[in-house]
Amino acid sequence: FMRFNPSPQKAVWMAVLFPGGGQIYNRKYWKLPIIYVGFLGLVYGYNWNQRYYKTYQNAYRDLMNGSANASYLQFLPGRTEEQKKQYAKNHYSYLQTTFQRKRNTYRNWRDYCVVGMLGVYLVSIVDAYVDAALYHFDVSPELDAMNNPAMVVSYKIDF
Repeated sequence: FMRFNPSPQKAVWMAVLFPGGGQIYNRKYWKLPIIYVGFLGLVYGYNWNQRYYKTYQNAYRDLMNGSANASYLQFLPGRTEEQKKQYAKNHYSYLQTTFQRKRNTYRNWRDYCVVGMLGVYLVSIVDAYVDAALYHFDVSPELDAMNNPAMVVSYKIDF
């Protein structure tokens, strides 16, 4: 019966080549759902924010250019297209700053999702290394420190 002795370098390379590969190599399968839920959640967030970023980017561009497409009209109150265009004409600067702010907000959130994905990837690599390096670390209860201090210092302050 061979005792499993993981190599930290091999665990890192497995984690670099395949997210979660280091955890599989270290036989820590319970960590895989954490890694993949993190990735999938951030991919979902990226797609969500990218969709809204594109929507507000098109609306802002159409408003600024006076485009015939006028995708910004979907956001405006009014029953007819003429009422919506009149509203846009009356509230042009407000709509301009609102669409610009929303576009920038969704772009920032999209970018944070990319940074988060990179973070999950790097944490999985570091976890694989640390787990392999400390695989045989003894955490048994026999390692408790004895609570017998060598010297006791006491003092009293009177006022």
